[in-house]
Amino acid sequence: MDAKELFLRSEGDAHFRRNFNPNRVSCAKGTQFLSGFLDKNPELLQESEKKSVLEIGCDYGFNLMYLNQKFGLKCYGVEPSMEAVEFGRKNLLSKKITAVELVQGTSDYLPFE
Repeated sequence: MDAKELFLRSEGDAHFRRNFNPNRVSCAKGTQFLSGFLDKNPELLQESEKKSVLEIGCDYGFNLMYLNQKFGLKCYGVEPSMEAVEFGRKNLLSKKITAVELVQGTSDYLPFE
C-alpha cells in the first residue's frame, strides 16, 4: 500500500476525527481573505459566466457552504477523509444546499473541469 492509499483509507479519517469541531463558527483565513476581496470587488461576481470555487482539503465543506451562501458560488471540494465528505454531504442535504459538491480524493487527481 502506498502513502496515498494509506492516507485515503485511514489517516485522512483519523485526522478528521482528531480535529472535527461541530461548533466551528468562523471560516479559514484564506476563505475570510477571499470573502473580503469579493466584497470589495463585486463586479467580479457579476460577469455573465457564473463563478465557481474549488477547495483542496475542504474538510466537511464548511468554507464552501459559507461562500455558496454568501456569494451564490458553485463550490467543489476535494478531501482525503471519506468521513468528512460523508458528514459534509449529510450537512448539505439537511440545509438543502445543492450547489456544493464534495468528493473524496487528493490534489494529484481533480475530477472537476
